[in-house]
Amino acid sequence: MEEPAISKRVHWAKRTVGCVALAAAWSMLGAEAPDAAVEGAGGTGEDVLPGHVFQAARQLHFELVALRFVLEQPPLPASSASLRVAAASPRHVFTQAQVLFRKTHQLAEEVAEGNALSLDEMDVDWRRSTPRPAPEGRETRPRDVLRLVMDSQERIEALLELLNINVSLRDPPELDPTLRPSDVLEEVLKIKRQLNRMMERKYSMRNVYAQLQAAINYAGDLGGGYPALPASGAAQPLDVYRRLVASLGLVRDVGAQADIQVIDLRSEGEYAADEVTPSDVYDFATMVVGELRHMAERRQAPSTVPPRGEYTMPRTVQPRHVLALIGVLETQLAELVAAAEAATEAGATTPS
Repeated sequence: MEEPAISKRVHWAKRTVGCVALAAAWSMLGAEAPDAAVEGAGGTGEDVLPGHVFQAARQLHFELVALRFVLEQPPLPASSASLRVAAASPRHVFTQAQVLFRKTHQLAEEVAEGNALSLDEMDVDWRRSTPRPAPEGRETRPRDVLRLVMDSQERIEALLELLNINVSLRDPPELDPTLRPSDVLEEVLKIKRQLNRMMERKYSMRNVYAQLQAAINYAGDLGGGYPALPASGAAQPLDVYRRLVASLGLVRDVGAQADIQVIDLRSEGEYAADEVTPSDVYDFATMVVGELRHMAERRQAPSTVPPRGEYTMPRTVQPRHVLALIGVLETQLAELVAAAEAATEAGATTPS
């Protein structure tokens, strides 16, 4: 990514936003958007497109690079591996943008505290540390994602002002109307990897374990049962990451049986062991949890209770403990796929 032009100023001044097109996107958020997206002459008015969300996310990314530069933190290590999103919906992007908000809020508080800055001086509601909830009663739209991304941007921009940092992009991103939610999600994932290296309080394997506990609960609600905890040997965060990538494939299989779109995300190339942190693993675990939660809500699955003490979090959580939970989840998902296939086969052979 191109390094933005950065200047530190002695006097207080409002920073200049390089991407002028974002102002137009914000103006659209002032009024309720029409139900129909703009697709040629059939639309009823201009709506927010994935391209607008991508612009906001890219601007946020540049601002974080500028902040990292000023804080003299090292850049992300070069890697031949990457995450590629083949298919995603605004719902998928929204879920990850919620994680993004939590991390930008935490980073802003940490940097302000470390530099003896008062966030209360800025016109931002710092008391709100939780992201906007998903819309109720309708599908998530790009405009919902844009609001959430700009909530994160608002916090980083306020921090830049407090640090007297002016950021301008030499070549602001042009609006590309052909971009899809999958393109936006890839950018959000890149931003989160940057944030994971910048935050002082890192996410740990305890956070990942809690996500897997939630995933197992949702899979149990869907009818996957609660198998015994398998044994697991020594492991690293990279091993957990790989197994989660494979688990997401199983989640896609479960979703396909219920005609529910699941995010299609693949890891290309091979990460080195030191390239994957517990924070990266946590981010991927939130995708698995989000998909299973959505399935349970869509199917109105009855709530179930795991066996008492079976999946209790150890006092010190190691990667091997998380791998054991992933083993439980894999068994549950395989059971759900097998049950759905058996039901389909029985329906096909039942005489009419």
